[in-house]
Amino acid sequence: MHSEEFDYEGYLVYTPARAVHGDSDKFSQENGPEGWNLGDLPDFKPGTPKQPQTGFEKINFYDILDNYDIDPGVAIQFREMEYLRYKSESFSQESAYVEGDLREVYVRNIDSVDIFWFSTGLLLFRGTKKAVRKAIEDLQRIKKQELLIEDLPLSHGAVNQIYDKREILSWNSEIDYTHLHSVEFEGRDEISKMKISSLKDRGINTAKVTENAYPLSLEISVKIHGEEEIFVDIDRSRVHVRTSDGGLAELPPALRIAYSVTIAKEVGQLALKESFRNVSG
Repeated sequence: MHSEEFDYEGYLVYTPARAVHGDSDKFSQENGPEGWNLGDLPDFKPGTPKQPQTGFEKINFYDILDNYDIDPGVAIQFREMEYLRYKSESFSQESAYVEGDLREVYVRNIDSVDIFWFSTGLLLFRGTKKAVRKAIEDLQRIKKQELLIEDLPLSHGAVNQIYDKREILSWNSEIDYTHLHSVEFEGRDEISKMKISSLKDRGINTAKVTENAYPLSLEISVKIHGEEEIFVDIDRSRVHVRTSDGGLAELPPALRIAYSVTIAKEVGQLALKESFRNVSG
């Protein structure tokens, strides 16, 4: 795939997961793509209404980024991971005029899921919930009992660390935390999602709130290498990097993916670290 051909569909909403060996004795952080032979994943080839197909496309994203003005610190991570695009084909029947006659025709539909697989065992899935679930099922079916893909929700502790800015400031040298815009809490006190400034206007001490409640979701903004702000919505199961406003709005598709994955990866790594801490603890 050439840079001018690269595109994506849908929103930049990422669901973190982790890859582990089916043998629990091999459970470790060394569950990157190099641990499995991904060469035996079937390539996607168009099928027929009677035999719809599924398959994978390997995207050499690092080579694609070579055609853009992007900081090497952001680009290098895509040399050390696997970018797969899973495609699932289906057909629907519709009425259409063919050579002047109204006929029933088959229309091909393709659901796609972008899969980013890092050396730590972190996976990021980008697609609809239904399509992501099917992609996970197919990956595990092809790899039989060797590969397990587990959900990786952000724990209360992980979300709280982002809220407290303890972890987010040390994500990596590419990302700078800028603002916490809104937060939704869960706890004994009935406090709904609202702007931080609204809490202060009402005389509510946000530090006091966290004594009785956990943050459930956050709206933050970050900058990558001092560029324009990028707005990010984070909850316990997903990371949504917004393109409707902020610094990604005018960028080409490849750079949108590069920057949004950089952000989602760091949130996912925090969730991964928390999960191993819970296992070992």
